[in-house]
Amino acid sequence: IGSCCPDLRSDIRLKNVGSKFTAGLDELRRLKVYNYTFKNDPNNSPHVGVIAQDLKLIFPTAVSKDEKGYYKIRWDEMFYAAINSIKTLNTKIEKLASKVATDKERISTLKRDNAELNLKLDSLVQELDQIEAKKK
Repeated sequence: IGSCCPDLRSDIRLKNVGSKFTAGLDELRRLKVYNYTFKNDPNNSPHVGVIAQDLKLIFPTAVSKDEKGYYKIRWDEMFYAAINSIKTLNTKIEKLASKVATDKERISTLKRDNAELNLKLDSLVQELDQIEAKKK
């Protein structure tokens, strides 16, 4: 395995850990995804992806140049931004699910209260009808 980075080892004992990587949903939302073919592909095989120049604006360290000066992409940052996005969306979903559960309980209580008030109203209407019947 090489002396620097491009291997798959992830043991904390091998890392100088810095600050948390916080990129997520906001950054991924800014990315444009395209259908494309490579100009030198005689088969015009379809691909889907991002453009390095666009990506560089959002994830500058994920883009570098090869020996010919063409941009190439390191996908790690987008992958970890996707993980952060999933966490963000999960938190939002959990909050919404909790609100829905609370709203369902509140609606159920309001329905019971409404049913009780309707019974009282029916009773009052009957009493009023009896009072009016006695007046006649």
